[in-house]
Amino acid sequence: MIKDSVTLEFNKIGKEQFCKEIQNSTNAIGHESTVQLVNTLCNTSLKANRIMITLNPGDIAYIIGINTRLEEGKILTVNELNALYKENKIVFYMVTCNKHQPLTQDL
Repeated sequence: MIKDSVTLEFNKIGKEQFCKEIQNSTNAIGHESTVQLVNTLCNTSLKANRIMITLNPGDIAYIIGINTRLEEGKILTVNELNALYKENKIVFYMVTCNKHQPLTQDL
């Protein structure tokens, strides 16, 4: 959830940076198979934690995503996620929440 007008900046990061940064972050991963994949990749012991988070200017979120189109309604198993990771179809992002700066136009 985002309360104010903000700009979100998405930066693709590597697995190593993702794993390092999530160590002290709030876990909001709600899917069990995704948590299992993250635990395997990052040597963590996270539990599924389907919560709503709020981003405010200055906050940073770390996101794991799938870089391919899935069939409608598909829920992936941890084995399927591992296969996608091996195919380089799992991506990691650092998302920075910035205060929105209205666009100005020189006349």
